[in-house]
Amino acid sequence: MTSTEFYEMPKSAAARIGRKRTAYAVLGFVMMGPKSGYDIKQAISRSTSFFWNESAGQIYPILRALEDEGLIERDMTSPTSTGKRQRQMYQITDRGQAALQNWIAGPNSDVIVRNELLLKMFFGASVAPEVIIKMLEDHRHGLQDRIAFFEEIIRQRQAEEAAGKLENAAFMISTLDYGYRMASAAVDWCDATIASLKDL
Repeated sequence: MTSTEFYEMPKSAAARIGRKRTAYAVLGFVMMGPKSGYDIKQAISRSTSFFWNESAGQIYPILRALEDEGLIERDMTSPTSTGKRQRQMYQITDRGQAALQNWIAGPNSDVIVRNELLLKMFFGASVAPEVIIKMLEDHRHGLQDRIAFFEEIIRQRQAEEAAGKLENAAFMISTLDYGYRMASAAVDWCDATIASLKDL
């Protein structure tokens, strides 16, 4: 299969899988290597959770649906047990890889951002400025923790790439760098907004 040969998931398959973007997110993590549902959830928490998160309740049904459609299959070569609890490992099929490539090459859907902090800020005149200032200070503290998280994960990925444990890390590192830059910009916005509210 060449990079130009894509597999379009049948409409019936997409309907059975449900939200296609969730299916592709799960498919993408399986493409990185055999994984269980637990592995996928852990990988999400360490990488994409700042912009794309999935619950375990979403992941396991999607895995079963992807297997039913022939996009992933059970990996019989990987250990399926950790301690006393068995984990079913999955690997991507050629059809699954083609479907993922087709999705990546396709158009993006519109992004609708829902941010409760900004919604509260918009109606902030309803409360004393001190209330909003405290909210922003708390948010700024959380952003600093997030920045430290991004810095550590980026260092880890760079070290893994240097050691030959991770190929083509530029894509993953660039995604994490987006989160780092967004959090850093949000800190600057918090500082400027807090200063302006203190002048009221």
